[in-house]
Amino acid sequence: MLGLDQLQNFVTATETIDTLPALHHAFGTAIEPEGLDKHCCVPVLGVMDSVYDATSLLDFSEEWTDHYKRPGQLFKNAVFNRALKKGRPFLWKYNSQSGKGSFQVLADAKEFGPCDGMSVPINLVDHYPHVVNMTGENLDIVPGSYHVLHLMAEYYLIRFVALDRAVNGLYYPPSLTPRELECLNWLVKGKSDYEISLLLPVSVRTVNTHIENIRKKFGVTTRTQAVALAVHCGLTRP
Repeated sequence: MLGLDQLQNFVTATETIDTLPALHHAFGTAIEPEGLDKHCCVPVLGVMDSVYDATSLLDFSEEWTDHYKRPGQLFKNAVFNRALKKGRPFLWKYNSQSGKGSFQVLADAKEFGPCDGMSVPINLVDHYPHVVNMTGENLDIVPGSYHVLHLMAEYYLIRFVALDRAVNGLYYPPSLTPRELECLNWLVKGKSDYEISLLLPVSVRTVNTHIENIRKKFGVTTRTQAVALAVHCGLTRP
């Protein structure tokens, strides 16, 4: 069983790690005592097509990743859907009763490798929302280890972000005013300028001004591009 000593050792070790492969290896070693032999750190929204690419750290085979890159396949994955909607850590086996076909990922996993696991969705300010998936076979993660794994995953992503930004200069979303953010949230939901003006309520011209400001802040030519970037970097959700 993992405890606070193992958590402290992992956090201390990550402070001196200066490459993503080394960080990936350190996390894999830290979670191995719980029977977790594979893991990935991937953007929850960044896995979809977008203007910007997000870095991922993966242990899984090319067959597994290619399988879930096929159009529409990812949204049949109950692990992905729960990570996207709930935003809380969960064990896969306790989510297997979420509807017919919704946990096809477990059936697929038996073919590609990972059979059971734990997911930790994580949201950081000014960064893509990510999920850390840890997998193994015949897992029996007790409450104490569950909480330690949760905290390890949080520290893992914090260090991951710092290293990735240093190497790749990840995209930072612009700062929006509260009213611009309101307009953006309704725009993402498919509302027109007129509908947004009724919901706020403000004039249609005011709504159009806010949306134009959003577009300029994102540095794009269309509002559709601004919406895509806003969703991709976790500033808002559809």
